[in-house]
Amino acid sequence: MRWAILALLFLTRSMMAFAFMAPGALQPYAMADLGVDHVAMGGLIGAYWLPGTFLALGAGMLATRFDEKPIAIAGVAFLLIGQALVALAPNYATALLGRLLGGGGNVMLSLCLTAMTARWFSDRELGTALAILLDSWPLGLALALIWFAPAAEDLGWRGAALTGSAACLPIAFALAAYRTPNRAAGSARAVRPLPSWRRIVGFHGRTALYGAISWGAFNVGQIAFLTYAPGLIDGGSGSGGAGGAGLVSLCVWGTALTMPIGGWLFDRFDRPLTLITLSCGGAAVTMTAFLFGVYPGPMAFLSGVVYGLSAGTLIALPARALPADDRAWGLGVFYMVYYASLMLGQSFAGMIRDASGTAFEVGMASAISVAATIPLTYLFLRLRGNAHRAPRSDQA
Repeated sequence: MRWAILALLFLTRSMMAFAFMAPGALQPYAMADLGVDHVAMGGLIGAYWLPGTFLALGAGMLATRFDEKPIAIAGVAFLLIGQALVALAPNYATALLGRLLGGGGNVMLSLCLTAMTARWFSDRELGTALAILLDSWPLGLALALIWFAPAAEDLGWRGAALTGSAACLPIAFALAAYRTPNRAAGSARAVRPLPSWRRIVGFHGRTALYGAISWGAFNVGQIAFLTYAPGLIDGGSGSGGAGGAGLVSLCVWGTALTMPIGGWLFDRFDRPLTLITLSCGGAAVTMTAFLFGVYPGPMAFLSGVVYGLSAGTLIALPARALPADDRAWGLGVFYMVYYASLMLGQSFAGMIRDASGTAFEVGMASAISVAATIPLTYLFLRLRGNAHRAPRSDQA
């Protein structure tokens, strides 16, 4: 049963990624129509993460109190409305509003899907299960990179973007079929109190915070690379047409292939720092080789292959460390910091692109961000170990 539930959550998250990537994949068309530059477009793309900075903790607290499913369903509604607003926006301000609404739905869904998965799988399976769940995101991104640019030629960029809104409908059907484990049909859920502020800033809150910093650096690097690297293939314009997007999508396909393997390795050997060092170090090297034009196709694919090995480990570390009763609000802390990192990182990537005039510098910054995951993970493990040894009166 738990694998069927995981399949439903996988479908949900892949459609989330597909919808998210629409503005990035369509950015040359949207920029021309809306009359904005790269900084503004980077802000529009990065605005998706802004609501997470403010809503993630509150959504996690509500999921603790009322269960994850109703919060996730509310997130679908926000996501669908937000994506439709972006597609139909007559101006930049309306597109920005739609992006913010969609981002609010995304954060509600993301933390709930992670908590739902953790409910169904034991610690010895959690790395594998979360890696499979995360595998849905690169699949959605890859489909978006393949679909949106060609679709814009036939449907216009707005028509293509509307397909991202339509992708929210399967999410609603998937969530309607979800149920919480070990609860009979029609039975009442035990009431859980909202966490106190003391508990949020205590040991488990800090655990989520440390993990989020590593996870943020890891994702900022890949998202900026996927957004701007296609421009190096399409004449160095930085816009990225269908040819460049298709080539860079090999990175995402490589990631999708190895995410479950990385989660299994974490569950089997429990050597997170070794795995992350090999994975993120290898990804940074191959991304750099791509930027210098060294076999760009194979390097794009290989960078995704080694990059994907870290994903399950990076999110399973804090999820496994958080007790079940604290997991939803703890993931709220996790996603709050993570989304703030993505928002700032994407805007910073746009600034680098406009200041440098090419996508090369953004690509180098992406590789550095991925490599920074290694020392940040070491810091997480070190601080986590110190916290275990210290008195933990702040858990009350």
